[in-house]
Amino acid sequence: MTEIDREILQLAKDGDRMAQAEVFKYYKDYVFRSAYYMLKNQDEADDIVENVFIKVFTNFVSFDMERSFHPWLSRIILNETRTHIKKNRRVYTNQDFVLDNIPSPHHETKEKTHQIQQYMKELSTKDREIIMMRYFQELTVEEIAKTLKITVTNTKVRIHRATKKLKQIIEIKEDV
Repeated sequence: MTEIDREILQLAKDGDRMAQAEVFKYYKDYVFRSAYYMLKNQDEADDIVENVFIKVFTNFVSFDMERSFHPWLSRIILNETRTHIKKNRRVYTNQDFVLDNIPSPHHETKEKTHQIQQYMKELSTKDREIIMMRYFQELTVEEIAKTLKITVTNTKVRIHRATKKLKQIIEIKEDV
C-alpha cells in the first residue's frame, strides 16, 4: 500500500479537518480489512475503525513525520484489536480467523485461496498476524518490525517460522 501524501499528513497532524477526512478516506478500508481479518465480525471491525481513527487523530501529535505513517497506523490497529478482544472477553478460536472473499495477493484461484485460508486457521494468533502483515497487507520486513516493536532479525525469523508452519500444514492436508 502506498502512503498518502506527506503534506496531507502534516495538515492532518496540525488539525486540518479536511486533511483528516482525506486520511480517513484513504486508510479506512485498510483499517477495516485488518480488523476484520482478526475479528471475523463486520460490526466489531467497524467499531475498531472508529476507535483507530479516534486514536490516530488524538495522538497525531506523537507521530514523527520523519517516519513512515503505515507502521504507526498498523500498530494502532493491532493494539485496538487486541484490546477489543481482551475487553469483550470473547474467546477467538481458530475458526474465527477466516479471510472470506479476500483475494490472495498472489492472485491464486478462489478455491486455492479458500484452502489456504482454511489452513491458516491452524496457526497460532502470532503466526497468523505475521503472515497477514507480510503477505496480505504486504508490509515490508522493516514495517512489520516497527509495528510489532521487534528487531528486523526477529521479524525475519518469525516470518520464516510461520511460513514454514503453514507450508507443513498444507503438505499434510494435501497429502491426505
